[in-house]
Amino acid sequence: MKKVKFWNVSVFAALLVALLALPLVGCAEEQGPMEKAGEKIDDAVDEVSEDVEDVGEEVGDAVDEVGEEAQDATDGGGSQ
Repeated sequence: MKKVKFWNVSVFAALLVALLALPLVGCAEEQGPMEKAGEKIDDAVDEVSEDVEDVGEEVGDAVDEVGEEAQDATDGGGSQ
């Protein structure tokens, strides 16, 4: 079995760390116009999704209420 020289491992480790850190260094904190627009679109989609979910819950509650009223009406009408 061939021995691996210490400096080869050190160089490899240093290169690996540099490659893993590169995306962090390359990211600027300031957003460009497309990133800002994309963020606004994401926010709008999230807001619409929440609104649709709220409306869906309200519709579900209304359907449940109508169903209960219909059940009560049929139960009361059958005992006469």
